[in-house]
Amino acid sequence: MAKRFQFRKDLITPNQPFAYQLREREENEISMLDGAVFYGEDSVVIKHAKEDFYDYLNVCFGVKENGKNPVTIKIEITQAGLEDVCDYKGRIVEIADGQIEIRAYDERGVAQAIYDLEDTMTAKKQPYLTKGKTKNKPVFSPRMVHSAYDMDVYPRGYLQRLAKEGIDAIILFVRGVNEVSTGYCDINAVIDLAEEYGIDTYAYSWASVFYSPEAEDA
Repeated sequence: MAKRFQFRKDLITPNQPFAYQLREREENEISMLDGAVFYGEDSVVIKHAKEDFYDYLNVCFGVKENGKNPVTIKIEITQAGLEDVCDYKGRIVEIADGQIEIRAYDERGVAQAIYDLEDTMTAKKQPYLTKGKTKNKPVFSPRMVHSAYDMDVYPRGYLQRLAKEGIDAIILFVRGVNEVSTGYCDINAVIDLAEEYGIDTYAYSWASVFYSPEAEDA
């Protein structure tokens, strides 16, 4: 029987194990069972995506550390050669034997490319990635949400989960200076934390205002 508020623990746990039966790797696939080594561009947003990728391999497939032949994942932020995805979060991923190349328009595109790799393995329920080239970019932006954890509350783990799902904006109901719907909130701290995961913050005014903007005492 589920405990009360168990959903909150789930929301702040970005990666959760699932049942799977390991099969033989196909000829057109590469295995991630020996882990991965990242090279190239780095930032706080990319760092969180890398950390999540390692956690994903550990939690879902038991890859606790890199083996003898880890896959090389090369990262480059560039506008060259991105074709029709040369835009916000646009990315191209090329997978070959022992190597993955990620070229993205920006750091958020890099992070989303890494999450795409996780999504692919989750869909297969296997630690394998198919060789070849894929490209992607958001259909629209922003994708904004209220907090499902608690109104105007965004813990670090929950932000990581939102980023993995492609959400790029959160909403705060602002009642006043450092005040949201639930009371005191260091709004700048929330904005800074969300930015670490490539997420913007939108403020909805919930303040009671009884003055015309043109009034002398407004």
